[in-house]
Amino acid sequence: MLMRLSPQSRTNPHFNQTPLVQCWRGHEPSLVRHMLALLLEWRRRGLPDDMPDPIGPGLKHWLLPEEWGTLPPVPPPWLGWEHYHASTRAWLLYKDAEWYEQFCWEEGPRRTILWPQRKPRAGDTVVGRDQSILTVLEVQGPACKCLRDSDRKRINISVADVQRRKWAYASRED
Repeated sequence: MLMRLSPQSRTNPHFNQTPLVQCWRGHEPSLVRHMLALLLEWRRRGLPDDMPDPIGPGLKHWLLPEEWGTLPPVPPPWLGWEHYHASTRAWLLYKDAEWYEQFCWEEGPRRTILWPQRKPRAGDTVVGRDQSILTVLEVQGPACKCLRDSDRKRINISVADVQRRKWAYASRED
């Protein structure tokens, strides 16, 4: 994941548009810290390890910009969003029920994950569950000022609603 987000990455550009990559974009220093925590836990458990740390000299191995290891991490907005975490637990149960049942989660197995979206930007086109189409004119704090295509009426929607998929992007510029 880190290498896919890196500007030096030579990976398939299609992969960079996947929800997994998109939900971390803009929060790379947090992902670096997350990866470091995973590696430290891996080592604490005594598991085989030949991976360099993603901070310090290991940055070169990972092809990461140096600032990703030095900038303060800003957690992504979906961290702590219970619907996302519940859908991830359900997906893990679907993938390997025998292993994950030991955690006694309330969710049942499910094949899909509810992926969070990036914060909307002016110029984005979003589509509501009712199929209404809006053009984002401006994002101000927690609100998006939009223009509804059908009647050219200005309306406000919540940034959180876009990020939680009550509205979906009709096209992406990323």
